[in-house]
Amino acid sequence: MGRTGVKAVATGGGMLVKAASKLTKLG
Repeated sequence: MGRTGVKAVATGGGMLVKAASKLTKLG
């Protein structure tokens, strides 16, 4: 894995955070 795996996890986490914030704004 290494840096590529870390990047993938960071990107996936960012997507989840964005989606969660959108859902929270919608209520």
